[in-house]
Amino acid sequence: MKILLIKATTSDAEAMRKMQIESFTPHLQRYKDVETSPVNESLEKMLYRINHEKGCYFKINIHIGKVTGIPCYPPIPRPKISFIQNHTAVYHDYFFSP
Repeated sequence: MKILLIKATTSDAEAMRKMQIESFTPHLQRYKDVETSPVNESLEKMLYRINHEKGCYFKINIHIGKVTGIPCYPPIPRPKISFIQNHTAVYHDYFFSP
């Protein structure tokens, strides 16, 4: 099976939004989670994800057609634990800049 990750563009937003609604409507109907359901997200939020300045949004395609999308952002900097001494973790602030 061939899987392709293709960077989404603004012209893909409406189709990606439609897929999101189709995919999550059964979950919304079952769990009634209106506040956090992706079904209720606006087209503007999809456009924001696609055009995010520090990340991007990929379409995932397989041989049968488009399947879904996934946002990709740089990792959040976290402190590095160098060693444990006397049962206490020693943290260092090694942060990388994007």
